[in-house]
Amino acid sequence: MNDLARSRYIENVRGRGGGIRLGRAPEEINIGTLVRHTEGGFDLVGCASCVIAPACSLTSVLKEALCAFLAVLDRYSLADLMDKRQDMGLLLAETAFSQKPADDVRA
Repeated sequence: MNDLARSRYIENVRGRGGGIRLGRAPEEINIGTLVRHTEGGFDLVGCASCVIAPACSLTSVLKEALCAFLAVLDRYSLADLMDKRQDMGLLLAETAFSQKPADDVRA
């Protein structure tokens, strides 16, 4: 959390009713950039110390797959993911309502 605050993705709010909030507009937060920032290494397998890595085709295939994964994330901002926020709220409210126990009626 401290790293996200230092990078201005979030802001810490002190005092009563404090907590955290976005430090940038959702349109300015690119998902690919955020994932790269929060996730240290993307080694899917430990090829660095493998003796057959120079002759292994898997290394290049995994690198290509990782690039494709990050390229998809690069196309989206946080605002894009929040687009259906109201729909999510309605679904969560319906789920919470349907899981409430019936009133305990004693005879």
